[in-house]
Amino acid sequence: MILTRYIGRRLAANVAIVLVIITTLSLTFEVMEEGDNIAARSSNAVPAITRYVLLRLPEVASELLPFAALIGAVVAIGLLLRHSEIVAIWNSGVSALGIMRAVLPIGLLLVALQVVLDDQLVPWTRASLEEWGVGRAAEREGMLKSSSASVWLLTDGEVVHIPAAAATDAHFQNLEIFSRDDAGLLTDYIHAADARRDGSKWLLSNVIHRTVTPPSIETVPYMDWQPPMAVEQIPLISKLLKDLRLDQLWQLFVHSGYGQRSPELYRTWFHYRISSALSPLLLILLVVSLAQRFKRTGTFLRLMISSIAIGFAFMVFEGSSLSIGEAGLLQPLIAAWGPSVLLASVIGVLVFGRSG
Repeated sequence: MILTRYIGRRLAANVAIVLVIITTLSLTFEVMEEGDNIAARSSNAVPAITRYVLLRLPEVASELLPFAALIGAVVAIGLLLRHSEIVAIWNSGVSALGIMRAVLPIGLLLVALQVVLDDQLVPWTRASLEEWGVGRAAEREGMLKSSSASVWLLTDGEVVHIPAAAATDAHFQNLEIFSRDDAGLLTDYIHAADARRDGSKWLLSNVIHRTVTPPSIETVPYMDWQPPMAVEQIPLISKLLKDLRLDQLWQLFVHSGYGQRSPELYRTWFHYRISSALSPLLLILLVVSLAQRFKRTGTFLRLMISSIAIGFAFMVFEGSSLSIGEAGLLQPLIAAWGPSVLLASVIGVLVFGRSG
């Protein structure tokens, strides 16, 4: 239908304009803050700053996309409401559900964009920034690459204390292995002063082996050690949750986080990554449902205030729910999907309650 396509085009244009403006402003302020650090790492500042902007663009766009969808929808629907165009559309027989169907393709396109940004581009660009050594992500990467950085791994009844560099280096020092029985009690302790990669195994040297029952201490010059799979996953375990793809989050959940974190934490983020991608669509539908409420008054200001108030409340609630879920105080499904389900319920009440 021509009218519904017209609404869809207006919405797409306004969301795109808002996203470009706020993303440009955000990156401009960020470059002003990081400019000296970027220029110090290159003999030519302009290509370096351009590279930085391109690497930061996906993450900034990902964070601002729901906000751009909200404001873009408010502007598009609000202007139609202010000029009585949307009232004429309703009077022509197009219901609020009809307008929602008109904006659905744009909303789904934004959902797909959110998924691509969060699950593919953001992890890749953040890894590139870490490798380059620029920004906050690079500071964290430097800490992980420090010679004193180490991790604790839980796998197959053993607790392994190992340098973080073991996943990539062929040689490291100070390995500790704690073996436990089925009751979780310590049975053996191994300390290796030196470890070298030997094919799929590690050759440990200057080893001290202690047993609890019977109590004994043995010094062994050399010992072969077959590392658990978790050792090869240290770079993955060390990543921030937002740097992980969906398949990596699921892998860590299945393997109980290799003893680093609760598997429920990874499950919470797995579901949150999916549910949060729906935010742009839900916020657009929210504006449409509120527009129906003000179709007789035609007040743009009321639509803007109501939409922004509910939209921001949803974003705050979404972040708070995720934090509570990360702390283990909410079930993963509730923490991840609760805010989206609640907002969808509000939209349903506004649309069908009004119809009733």
